[in-house]
Amino acid sequence: DDFGLDYHYVKSSEENLTTSALIDDLKKKVYDYNPSDVFLNIGMTDLKDNKSIDEIINNYSKIIDSIKDNRPNANIYIESLYPIDKDNKDYKKSLLSDDIDNGKIKDLNKRLKSLSKEKRVKYIDCYSLLEKDIVKEIKPDALVVANGGAALIDNQVLYAHYFDEKEQNDLLN
Repeated sequence: DDFGLDYHYVKSSEENLTTSALIDDLKKKVYDYNPSDVFLNIGMTDLKDNKSIDEIINNYSKIIDSIKDNRPNANIYIESLYPIDKDNKDYKKSLLSDDIDNGKIKDLNKRLKSLSKEKRVKYIDCYSLLEKDIVKEIKPDALVVANGGAALIDNQVLYAHYFDEKEQNDLLN
C-alpha cells in the first residue's frame, strides 16, 4: 500500500502489540524513522487483555505526548478500531476475549475521537466506513479486514491526510 502519498512510509505492525508496550518501544517503532506522519491503530489487544478504556486512553495520551515531544513536526492520526463480525466464519475467536463486542469498540472509538480533539491530532473514522450498508459484504474479523475493506481504509487514510473532517464527509457521502 502506498496510500497515494508521494513519499515513503513505514508500516510498523505487530500482532498482540499493546498500548503500554508501544510506549516502551516508541524509539524503535517511530523515532528512529523520523516520520512526517504517524498513524496509530492500536487497542484491540488491550481490550483482549481486559484493560479498561480509561487505561487505553491514558496510554494513547502518553504515546501522543511522547511523539509530539520527540518528533514535533510529525502529523499524528488516530485510526478508529474496526468493527468485528463474530458471525464471520473467518473470525479469529482465539485472538479476542468473548466480552469484546462492537459496543465496547464504539465506546473506545468515541473516547479516541475526544482525545484527538483534546490533543489536536486527526481522527480517522474507519469504523463507520466499514459499518455502512454499502459495504456490508465486507466482513472484517477482529484483526484483518477482508475483501475490499483494506482499499476503503486506505482511501479513508488518504482523505484524512489531505482533507479536514468536513471535507472528508463531503467526499464520502
